[in-house]
Amino acid sequence: MKADSSLLCQAPELMPFESQTASFHPPRLFNRRNFLRGAAAGAAAAFLPSTVVSAAPAGLVTVNGLPAQQDGNQFLAEVVLRQKVTEIVAASGLPSAGGESRVRVVWDRNSQPRYHFALDDNIYFLRDIARKRYNSLFNSPYLKLLRDLNHKYGTRFSVNIYFEAEDGFKLTELSDRYKSQWKDNAHWLKLAFHAFANKPDRPYQDAPAEKLIADYDQVAEQIQRFAGAGTSGF
Repeated sequence: MKADSSLLCQAPELMPFESQTASFHPPRLFNRRNFLRGAAAGAAAAFLPSTVVSAAPAGLVTVNGLPAQQDGNQFLAEVVLRQKVTEIVAASGLPSAGGESRVRVVWDRNSQPRYHFALDDNIYFLRDIARKRYNSLFNSPYLKLLRDLNHKYGTRFSVNIYFEAEDGFKLTELSDRYKSQWKDNAHWLKLAFHAFANKPDRPYQDAPAEKLIADYDQVAEQIQRFAGAGTSGF
């Protein structure tokens, strides 16, 4: 996952490493390539190779006080993570080149690879369930597919839904008769707010906060009504 450069100024947050590569972005001196949240090793210490892209002359860049190895306009260094939180400092000996940049990385030694599977723009499968009045949620081809993937791969899904479809169908038309099934499958299947409807595009870009809050509350209320609070992925 790529992290925005603003992360470099934030306090450390607990996160698993998903790669063993990181790069740093001191002001004016360095140009960030990718800041990736690296992969946790199971040993007591992990090596974190770091890449710093710089326009500084050779020999003027250090990482945690040690000279970085120059490779063209890149400077390479290895940092050993021995503690849960390690501060990494990339610095230049030339004040005019931008000084230094600091970033704190958190080493979660016990992390495991993971992913988040979210599905946007959903309303039609709920309309289908409401109109066909299936005996089971999983008579819905859409939900059956998700359940099959969960059984095969252990995948957990967040399904982001609208309040209303283009043809006028609303969540208020969906029966709560399936609530027990929603609850029984809430450990892998969550419902969450996406928007009031598919149109217009970017409905909240220029809308007041009150509009977003009102639409969010309508969807959240309906999810709790027909599926139960434990199904909410908010």
